[in-house]
Amino acid sequence: LRLNKNALKELNSDTFNVPQLKNLDLSDNLLENLKADVFKNMKRLEILCLANNKFSIKSQLNFSFLINLRRINLDNNFVGPDIELRSLFNPNGYGLPETITAISLSGVNMTDLPYNFFNPVDKSLKELTISNNSLTKLFKLPLFLEYFDISYNPIKKLNISDFPYDDPLIYLRTLKMNGLEITEVPKNVLSALILFDLELENNKNLKQFSNLTFGRQILRDSYDFYIKNLTLKGSNLSSIDHG
Repeated sequence: LRLNKNALKELNSDTFNVPQLKNLDLSDNLLENLKADVFKNMKRLEILCLANNKFSIKSQLNFSFLINLRRINLDNNFVGPDIELRSLFNPNGYGLPETITAISLSGVNMTDLPYNFFNPVDKSLKELTISNNSLTKLFKLPLFLEYFDISYNPIKKLNISDFPYDDPLIYLRTLKMNGLEITEVPKNVLSALILFDLELENNKNLKQFSNLTFGRQILRDSYDFYIKNLTLKGSNLSSIDHG
């Protein structure tokens, strides 16, 4: 059901009586509030898009009725401060099911997340977009993550502990770190990953990219190197060292 790009401001509790519905798009409207019971007859819903509305900390969003939800998009709503106060996964918070596989929180004014914030979905979450926020450091990433976009956050430094070797993200294939404030990509920082796509575009402070970023000199020895797409476009690189 697509109701996107309208001027909806409010939905009544009895608006939806569609128990078989699996996909609902309410993006690009003027919604400020959604009562939890709006979703009471939508227990088979799997995909929900609420991007580009007017939700805020006052909205007190709750999705606990959506027990089969797999993907949610809350991009460009002012809910970051609320997410930091209330758990995404606690029934008394946002109430997202711990079986959810994809979450998008781009441009929600998030500034800080507890290190273990995503622990409840450690084995279920596969896609996480958290770009265009004000995060200054990374957090513990879910073990089964396949796609991660942390672009356009004021992160100044990458550490080996962000992608630990002793607890590797063996399923991560796409990593987007565009528009950060990093000055270098240090050696070994990505050595525990098996990436197919790595984006490091528009990192204006980036001056150095270590040839040992992946744990070995991949520019000379590409054996067992899986990356298909690597971009450093629009950065300020002055050198790519030899290890």
